[in-house]
This record gives sequence, structure tokens and C-alpha cells, in this order.
Amino acid sequence: MTRRPVLTSRPGRAFAGTATVASALILSGCAGLSQQATFLEYDAADGVSAQVGSVQLTDVLLVSSGQGGPARLLGTAYNPGSTPVQIAVAPAGASSPSNINVTVPPGNTVRFDGQPSGNNTATAAPVSLPSITAAPGRTTSVTFTSGSAGTVSVSVPVLLNQYPYGTASVTHAPAATPTAESPEGAEGGEG
Repeated sequence: MTRRPVLTSRPGRAFAGTATVASALILSGCAGLSQQATFLEYDAADGVSAQVGSVQLTDVLLVSSGQGGPARLLGTAYNPGSTPVQIAVAPAGASSPSNINVTVPPGNTVRFDGQPSGNNTATAAPVSLPSITAAPGRTTSVTFTSGSAGTVSVSVPVLLNQYPYGTASVTHAPAATPTAESPEGAEGGEG
């Protein structure tokens, strides 16, 4: 007598394979319908970006010790053009034109804190605003004016004058002075 092999159907495996293929197609469709993150523009730093004509402002922020006080402007201005561009800077609520001017040479980047920017040799005087209306942690408007591009008002974050942007150093409480401790049981213990 010969035994015949019993053929059994395996619907579980077929269903699992079909489900895997279907879920892979569905999940890949989600990625195809989503906007790519590399195309989204955002400021990856604490400051903001803006454009005054052809001049690109990057990572612009203010550093201040408090509301109503002076503030230092930080960030960079890049001029891709072939002629120098002069930009006037004024805080929100300034009643008269600002006498704070920054000249950005052609093909160069200048930093608003007066330091050199990378390999560029162009520098500008540090920009300080005499008084700002916002407290640290808020934003305030700063206007940037160029003769060729007009005026652009930018909502700029105000950061507290502390590390990493400020000049104030981190202070720590004085170290505790160790006291002489009495041996165990010496405080009116058992006798």
C-alpha cells in the first residue's frame, strides 16, 4: 500500500503575505503624500531670518538685561550683490531715524556683534540699541532700512543677558562651609 501525501492548504501564510504587501504599499503611500522636510524653511537657531532687498539677515536676536534697557543686536547680514549696502537699524517705537548704520560690503557677511565672520575680513561696529520695549523672553520689532530696498520690520526675540549669547557670567552660590560634627551619641545621649 502506498501512502498518498495529504495536500493541505495554508490560508494563514497566504493571508500574512498579502497583508504584508498591502501594508507596505499603504505606508509608502503616506510618505509619498507628505511634504519633504528638506523643503520646509525654518530658523534652526534662536534668532530669526529676514531679507532687506538683496541683503539676507540670519539668526537676528537681541540680548538685554531687562525691559526698557539697552540691548545688543546679534546675527549676520550677507550681501550677495556687487555694491556695498548700508542698513540703518532702529528699535520699535523709535521717534526719529536711527543713527545706527551697518555697511555690508559686496560678497561679504558682517556680524552685528562686530566680530569677523568666518573667512570674511569685513567687520562692522557692534550694534547696540539704546532702549527696547520688550522684556527678555518676548519679541520686539526692529526695523532695517536700506536706501534701495526700503524698510523691513522684523519681530526679533529678546534673550536674557546670559550664556551663551550674553556677557553676564554664570554665578553660583558660595560653597557651604563644613561644620564640625560631633561624634554619634555625644548630644546628651545615654549615659
